Amino acid sequence: MIYIVFCAVVVVALIFDLGLLSKKNQVVSLKAALVQTIFWVLLSVAFCLFILFENDGGNGKEDAIAYFSAYLLEWSLSIDNIFVFIIIFSFFKVEPKNYSRVLLLGILMAIVFRIIFIALGSELVARFDWVMYIFGVFLLYTGIKMYVSKHDAEFNPEESWAYRIMKKFMRITNVDAKGRFIIMRNNKAYFTNLAVVVVMLGLIDIVFAVDSIPAVFSIIPDPEKNY
Repeated sequence: MIYIVFCAVVVVALIFDLGLLSKKNQVVSLKAALVQTIFWVLLSVAFCLFILFENDGGNGKEDAIAYFSAYLLEWSLSIDNIFVFIIIFSFFKVEPKNYSRVLLLGILMAIVFRIIFIALGSELVARFDWVMYIFGVFLLYTGIKMYVSKHDAEFNPEESWAYRIMKKFMRITNVDAKGRFIIMRNNKAYFTNLAVVVVMLGLIDIVFAVDSIPAVFSIIPDPEKNY
């Protein structure tokens, strides 16, 4: 039952976001962004309360705590995403009126990638307990790497692995496409900077998703349990 309600909430939320909050050429003000943030947080709290009172297994309190702990942890881990996204938007000169559309499409790609990662991670942890040690070593490695890295080093989207992959396999143009993601030139399709930004947001989120898996499973240690 919880899974059905969760899927229904996600579908309704995406329709609401696509239909009302991500209109083309609409600049999102600070007030509107604050209202949207409050709405999504309240929606998450409402779903947590649903888990608390409607859990079929009789562990509503435990499941609700696990869900909200994972929600807060994932939210805290996504803070670094924001700064990288801002750098990418600034580097490719994305206009504010295109922020909502580009960000939404990038997040949709990220959702797909995270579903795949979490599903694979859940299966691996369920079958092999020692996988958690690999995740732990990875987190330790990334933490040490961030600590010893130069503080004045800046992220350059053009030098990232995601951009190099797209540059190798996609036809990219830097011309002003006036909000379009694909344009035709000499009977060939070219991806604009907006399309590049969308794909980069989705690909780079893969890196951010890797550290989310061990963190979330440290809160939910039993992947075979129905949450």
